[in-house]
Amino acid sequence: MTSSDFEAFCPNARTRGPRAALAVGLLCALLAPASARAATRIGVTSAVNPDASGQPPGLETRVLRVGVDNFADERITTGAAGQVQLLFLDGSSLSIGPNAEVAIDRFAYDEHSRLGELKLAATSGVLRFVGGSISKTSTVDITTPAATVGIRGGIVLVDIQPGKPLVASFLYGEQMTVSAAGATETVRRAGYSVSVVPGQAPSSPTPVAPTQLRADIAAFEGAKHAEPAGAAEPAPDAALASSNLAAVVNTTQLAEKIVADAATSIRATEDEATEVIERVQEPRIGADYRKFVSIYDYLGHDLTVLPRANSDGQLADHLWFGYVGGIVTTTRNGETSSAAIAADSGAVVALDAQRYRVTAGFSVDAGAVGTFDLGFGGVAAADRGRSILLADNIFAARDSASIPSVLSTGGQTIPLTAEAIMVTAAALDITVPGATLCSCRYLTWGWWVGIYQQPNGTVSTVNLGSWVVGRVPDLSEIPQVGTATYNGQAIGNVVNAAGVHYLAGGSFQQVWNFAQQSGTATIGNFDGITLQGASSSANGREYTGSLASAGGNFTGSFAGTFFGSAVHPVAETGGTFNFSSAAGYQAGGTFAAKR
Repeated sequence: MTSSDFEAFCPNARTRGPRAALAVGLLCALLAPASARAATRIGVTSAVNPDASGQPPGLETRVLRVGVDNFADERITTGAAGQVQLLFLDGSSLSIGPNAEVAIDRFAYDEHSRLGELKLAATSGVLRFVGGSISKTSTVDITTPAATVGIRGGIVLVDIQPGKPLVASFLYGEQMTVSAAGATETVRRAGYSVSVVPGQAPSSPTPVAPTQLRADIAAFEGAKHAEPAGAAEPAPDAALASSNLAAVVNTTQLAEKIVADAATSIRATEDEATEVIERVQEPRIGADYRKFVSIYDYLGHDLTVLPRANSDGQLADHLWFGYVGGIVTTTRNGETSSAAIAADSGAVVALDAQRYRVTAGFSVDAGAVGTFDLGFGGVAAADRGRSILLADNIFAARDSASIPSVLSTGGQTIPLTAEAIMVTAAALDITVPGATLCSCRYLTWGWWVGIYQQPNGTVSTVNLGSWVVGRVPDLSEIPQVGTATYNGQAIGNVVNAAGVHYLAGGSFQQVWNFAQQSGTATIGNFDGITLQGASSSANGREYTGSLASAGGNFTGSFAGTFFGSAVHPVAETGGTFNFSSAAGYQAGGTFAAKR
């Protein structure tokens, strides 16, 4: 049997039934060319779109299919429509976008000690690496023509495009290093990136541009197809992987075992995973499940001891983007001032289904006070107990140990001592005066509080601010024609002219014209005040606008984006707003609405 015959027969033989699987597997092992038998198996192809191929050492190039083994020193290439994901034996995964070329230079792993080495080389394409056991104790290197990117835990995106600077983005984890021209930049803050012009030293870390991040993530999404009216939602990634594996091995039980084994290998610790799994698998106790008693009850506490929640344990990894709002009150030298959070303040939230953990970052523009970069949760060892994920809409994260919170002001960066918590609204029983809360499906929103102290004693606090995040559609998914009306909630903090702080709510409506990329928004009866304003967008997705009440006593601004699924990409919208009056009234918060 030639190597081509072997590659064609053996992967297809896996579909011949579970009873024959073992015999066929032994037969293929015996028939394999000597070079294939000598190659070191390092993992399996866990997902693939057409136009992806691999060339193991000493073998001819073969088309990659779900379930095909991968080997050390294998070279992976994808075409213009190609996308592939490799699942390594230590639980690491590597997603490769179109027009890429990647080589697995080195893989060694001891499943007993969970120690090993992983080195990759890439010359083009967009890569997403999710760390497994190896990256917890040693650095995984990705060598490119411009620089070497080192990863310790977490998730990193690397974008290598001919004729353009390399961009390495650190999404979350312990740290990322970028080395070139004898210099190294280290990134420990989620949501920051480093760029490298070939032959030059790496740039200083800067916040990841949302457009850059969304473009990179889009490289791993499947091709978009027209969906019939009423089409069912696509299965989550985990379910899709399970179904693909089932088709390959022709047995659901074996597919489930493969997925379960992969998930187990990348959990932070066995005791932590067992503790959380037992909690989410406890019998449901009815619709009125015990919620968090108060958001303040979990400031500074171990979040793995949360009350039993009405969670079915069906979790998936998510990387969501959105906005954060509220009022920042700062006390300096005995004097107190308040500022509404600027309307373009952003939020990013990552849900780690394998570790039952949450990582979040808020970028809070507090005007003259400065810009706060705030970290929540995390996946580092020091972050255990600082976050908990029980369902897509039931999670919490407190001030991070590995992602320090800082204040940028006056050209300097000031470290902060933080005590903070962010919690989903579904996990708290909070009544918002004047607001009918949106039963939104594609976005998640919640509350946060924070106390941030500078070394000089200045303290800034946020008392029940809000945030909203979700899946932001790719620009190609945004309709080019038609109109839509979105209705929902506006919630926020108020500090009135007398200096009294309180929570208020109202309605939110956005009437949007997709062809003109503009609309009209109304915040109705928020604390008895109604404001309207026009909104516009440069790309058809993110929009901004101004607000004013009748007579102009109250003025402000708002910013938002659309949220949705692959089938319904613009089903909902959310964002942040603020407004004030000359008399000293200030309000700031977020909105969420659906079609």
